[in-house]
This record gives sequence, structure tokens and C-alpha cells, in this order.
Amino acid sequence: MGDQHGLSPADFDSLFEPLRSFDHLLVAVSGGVDSTVLLNALCEWLNRCRTHQRQAPSKISVACVDHNLREGSAREARAVKKMAQRLGCEGSILRWQGEKPLTGLQEKAREMRYALLQKQAFKIKAEAIVLAHHADDQAETLLMRMAAGSGPEGLCGMQMRSERDGMVLLRPFLKLSKAALIATAQSAQWPWHEDPSNQQTGFERVRLRQMQSLREAAGLTSARLGRLSERLSRQQEAVDWMVAHYWPQLVKQDNGIIVFEAGLWALPSEIVLRLLAKAVHAFNPSAVLRLERLELLQTSLHENVMRQQNGRRTLGGCVLTVSRRGELTLMQEPKRRRGRSIEG
Repeated sequence: MGDQHGLSPADFDSLFEPLRSFDHLLVAVSGGVDSTVLLNALCEWLNRCRTHQRQAPSKISVACVDHNLREGSAREARAVKKMAQRLGCEGSILRWQGEKPLTGLQEKAREMRYALLQKQAFKIKAEAIVLAHHADDQAETLLMRMAAGSGPEGLCGMQMRSERDGMVLLRPFLKLSKAALIATAQSAQWPWHEDPSNQQTGFERVRLRQMQSLREAAGLTSARLGRLSERLSRQQEAVDWMVAHYWPQLVKQDNGIIVFEAGLWALPSEIVLRLLAKAVHAFNPSAVLRLERLELLQTSLHENVMRQQNGRRTLGGCVLTVSRRGELTLMQEPKRRRGRSIEG
């Protein structure tokens, strides 16, 4: 899709087709090339829909997050607001107030960006947030998660449609290259600004971006990494189906206790891991379960079952007790015992 001259109106009609069913969209715009193309193309698409009396959103709003991390960010945010107003959209600037962390700055900035956008979307009654993530962003996300030791679920990457805390997130550009977006902006003469932080090699994503030509020469193109994400997402759907299928067959819940029948241990290990995680999150939805700890727990409990021994472990604020017959019981861990490591 697209060529050296960029994307055509027909290309955007296809890309934005899933957005037709929404009435009010909030578009996240930083002023960079990706989101500049997104906003301009969306407005042109909306005008075409109205001209031809096709179903389309009745309103597009714009939000620019000013992280207040460098000189010039406030000026750039004001420029985005003016661009939005010029295109007939309501624009707002969302500022990250307060102290900034000394480590993990990009990760925290990303969390705050989503939080501010979601708060604004709920405030103005937008039904979805539209983001300009593209195929190169997806490739970098997968590589970062690989480096961090993420499992299959994490390597599904970003989705074209997902939900976060009750808000729909839409990424219509997720299969497009950044080169196609730059060509589009240049052809249409849509000006954008470059974020200087994109050149700061202290950030992991920037270092990966600078390695793009090397990884693509080795065959790790953004397109291939994107296909990997799609295939893993397809497998994730199958795993989710199996977890939903076996949960009511194997689980009994009564008086704040979850009990798995011994048949749990006959299932593939991946399904057992997901069922255990689902059970822990039933007690503590906010529990952060590192895959390595979950794998250790599953292996340790399974060894008890194979040896026909009783076993007791803790994870995520829960106590897990397995009987020598293989029945597994989960209950809330008493507060005074929180934070103890997994032990046999």
C-alpha cells in the first residue's frame, strides 16, 4: 500500500474503514510525521465521507501530550493545537505535571501519555482514541520485549484495535512503514516537526531504531516482525479460547477460595500457566506476574503432583496449596505474609 509518492485517498479509505462505526474520535497528535499524516488524512477522509453521504464519525477531537521534558515542547504542542483548529477540530494540550523519574523515563512517559489521553477521552465523551503507531514502531516494540524476556503474549505486540481501562484504542497505520508516511507527508506538503529525543541514544527504542538498516539486512524487516506479531496473536486467541473452555470444567469457587481439579495437570503447560495466572488475578487483578516466577511456580507444583506430595507456594498475594492427589487450592494470602518469596 502506497509508493514513493505516498498513500492515496483510496488507501486511506481502506485504512479508516474500521473507524466508520464510531461517532466521536480523539486523535493523539504529537506533531511528528506519523500523527501529522494521521490527522490530516482523517480530516480529508471525513470530508469525503460527508460529500458522498457515507457513514462516518460526526466529530474528531485532537489531543497533544506535552511531557514537559525538554525546551520547545510547549511551543510544539501549541502548533499542534493550531493545526487542529485550522482543520476544524477541537484541540487540547495535556501536560504531564509533577516530578519526573530519574530512571525508566520513556516507560513512565508512555504510561502518563496513555493516562492523560484516556482521561481526556472520557471527559469529552469520545468513544475511541486513534493512535499513529506504524509497522516500524511495532518491530521496535517486539525487539524490546524480546530483549526483556517477554513470553508469547507480550510478543503479540500492539493490536490494530484493543482496549485499555475501558477505552478503545485504534491503530489504523500499524501495517504501514514510516517511509510510506514520510512520502505521504512530503507529497501532500503537510509540515511536521522532529522530536530531538528521537536522536538520544540513551533510550533503548532510539538505539534499536538506529540499528534498523542492520537488522533489515539480516532479514529482520519490520514487515516480517509484524507478521510474527500477527501469527502470535492468532495463537494467543487459541490459547484464550482453551483457557475459557477449561476454566468452568476444572474450577470451583466458594467462599473466597478457588479449587482446581487434579485434571489441571494433564493439560499442556502453557494452558496451565494461563489458568494459574487467571486464578491469581481473580484475587488480585493488579498483581504483576513475571513469567519466570509463574513458570517456576508451575514447575514446582507439578513436581509435587508427580511425587504425590503436598505442596504450598505463594505468588501475587495468593497462597497455592496442592494435595498429593493433584487438587490445587488458591486463597488470599494473609497481609502479614505478603512479599515472601516462592519456597518449597
